[in-house]
Amino acid sequence: MVRLGARLVMASYQRKGKQSGLNLVEYAKVQTWMGFLDTEKSRQALGCTKGDLNLSLRETVEANP
Repeated sequence: MVRLGARLVMASYQRKGKQSGLNLVEYAKVQTWMGFLDTEKSRQALGCTKGDLNLSLRETVEANP
């Protein structure tokens, strides 16, 4: 989806006769290359369990006023 959006932006620039100075499609590839990390290994190494993200964030905020 990000690459598609980048292509649309690049096409819009091209129609207007402009250049962005950055190839957004290639930039999007770099930015999303490691976008989905497998968290299982880190969870095991840190001794964490799966849980409620909202609860974890709330507890973190309350513990660090």
